[in-house]
Amino acid sequence: MVVPSSEPSWTRSWTTFTAGVAVASSAITLISILGFQRFNRQRRRHELEDDIKDAMRKARNSSDNNDEQAKSLDRKSTKPHEAFRYDESLIREQLSRNYSFLGEESMQKLRDSFVIVVGAGGVGSWCALMLLRSGVGRLRLIDFDQVSLSSLNRHACANLADVGRPKVQVCKEHFANIAPWCDVDARVEIFRGSEAKRLLGPAKADPSKKLPQMQPTYVVDCIDNMDTKVDLLAFCYHNKIPCFSSMGAGAKADPSQIQVADLNTTSEDPLARRVRRGLRAKGIWGGDAEQAAKEADRAEQMSEKPYTIMCVYTNEKSDMRLLPLDEEEFQKGSVDELAALEDFRVRILPVLGPLPAMFGLAAATFIICEISGRQLETLPWKARRKTAERTWHELENTERKYPSPGSKLTAAEQGFGPRRIPWTAEDVAYVFEEVYRCRSVVPPHETLALGRLLRWDSTLPLSYSNVALFSREQGAVHEREVLKNGRSPVEVWGEEATRMFKRRMADERRMNVLR
Repeated sequence: MVVPSSEPSWTRSWTTFTAGVAVASSAITLISILGFQRFNRQRRRHELEDDIKDAMRKARNSSDNNDEQAKSLDRKSTKPHEAFRYDESLIREQLSRNYSFLGEESMQKLRDSFVIVVGAGGVGSWCALMLLRSGVGRLRLIDFDQVSLSSLNRHACANLADVGRPKVQVCKEHFANIAPWCDVDARVEIFRGSEAKRLLGPAKADPSKKLPQMQPTYVVDCIDNMDTKVDLLAFCYHNKIPCFSSMGAGAKADPSQIQVADLNTTSEDPLARRVRRGLRAKGIWGGDAEQAAKEADRAEQMSEKPYTIMCVYTNEKSDMRLLPLDEEEFQKGSVDELAALEDFRVRILPVLGPLPAMFGLAAATFIICEISGRQLETLPWKARRKTAERTWHELENTERKYPSPGSKLTAAEQGFGPRRIPWTAEDVAYVFEEVYRCRSVVPPHETLALGRLLRWDSTLPLSYSNVALFSREQGAVHEREVLKNGRSPVEVWGEEATRMFKRRMADERRMNVLR
């Protein structure tokens, strides 16, 4: 039975009408508000554009009206030594912290030195700047390139006003504001092996500044082109000019992996490896450790210091690649024509600004100490070789003692037989330091000076995908419970350690292709 509504029909119609009017009013209000906000945004944008144009117009007018005054101020700011005599007392006060650190005799060596920096980009500009600030008396900067907007994320001196200007000229002008007593020779030239004798030759005498002719005290290689880098190092080697080389800082981000070492002792750096090959192709020991040892023996017999090429490099594995070119560039023809110069790369390598600066500062620090006589005994990555060799021998002995299933070990091999693992001490160092970051796989993942590498799963053979780092105490437990008794590592160490193991193995797979 249907109960008729007591409410009149006209009341229901009125209610519906009122609701419709309310919804329509709300919509109209919302549209009005949004429209008003849009109008305000457009008005503010136009006002801002007008303000910018007006400011630029005023700046141009001001620049035109005061052109001579601006030029005069610029000359005074970039050449303060022409405006007044920067005497010895001021120089010594400016370098007082260096004098306190190095001493009188060492500082005099530094001030009497002549350093050539080849490459004035992210690495070279910072290196040259700190050599200047530390008291080096003469500098020669060599670079053909100009400042670009993208240079400003890493260059030591350049600013917006310098875009389009030669990098070496920008450095020279900036340096004059810091150390007007330093003689800076800026060469807007590309370094080529055929021009090495001229470009790396002695500084000319300048009687007006009481500067004698001087052979280079040090050469700094900050070149990012492979062929010219090798040419420079080869020239320095043959002419016995002390040289420091910078490897690649592009596409790197981890400052804790930056090292200073002899070029022969670097590890896990593809660019350093290529440089050694290039030097070996020129008959230079720089790419052959055995030949380097022979060279050192000959130098020792002749009471000479063996020639070494020190470098700054990093062990970091980066999966960054050269930035791709637009497809339309390939359609236009040979992309090699886009290179700034023949044999130079076309595409751009991503660079995190602080890393080139760190490379340059490391280079400058080493050179300052070398020239001043405060020679450093650097601790390169391979200085930990004894630790790596010890870990390697322990791993090898464990593999003999507890071989993986399916492998056959004769009685003669037990304990003293042929080497059973296909790894070198360098491979062990790679797993210990780069894959595991010197941290135990077991929580709380303590940092280890000494540790043990062992197979994670006893049922699988040793490989880069089946190895874990433990503390020595944890290693004894793992050897007894997992390798000897056959227990599951998950059962022994738990889920968190297992997750860390899988994470480290994923890192290793990524890094291994970059070795």
